[in-house]
Amino acid sequence: MNIIIAQALERFSNFSEWIIEAIELQKFGTTIRMELYSPIDASGKSISNEDNYLRCVLLFEGVQEFQIQNHLNNALITNLNEINWGFNEIAAFKIVDKSEIAEKYHNSNVPLTEYVFLWESQRQIRIISTSLVIEQVG
Repeated sequence: MNIIIAQALERFSNFSEWIIEAIELQKFGTTIRMELYSPIDASGKSISNEDNYLRCVLLFEGVQEFQIQNHLNNALITNLNEINWGFNEIAAFKIVDKSEIAEKYHNSNVPLTEYVFLWESQRQIRIISTSLVIEQVG
């Protein structure tokens, strides 16, 4: 794992309890830009003013695969307008070192990495890409 990425993940607690605010496909779908924020400060207290949220942008470049599995139950799927930020609170962000999914793109000379966002439910996002850049904003 890249040292800069490892340091960022440690600094941002592997994005545990962070919220994904936006996902945008760029460069004809080969780059994914994610905007995340944390409504909790370093001491674990809730931040009431969203102007003070810690914010990051994640850029996944050279995207080979992007998958989101929401696993919406009946209550959620019949009341989509009632879903709030709590549904989007990340439990963990993981980097898979030996990814079977990335291995299926073995014809690439550029190493690929699998990145996984997990929630307390079965919800997950998987991205297979050549690189990840994490930037703090604001």
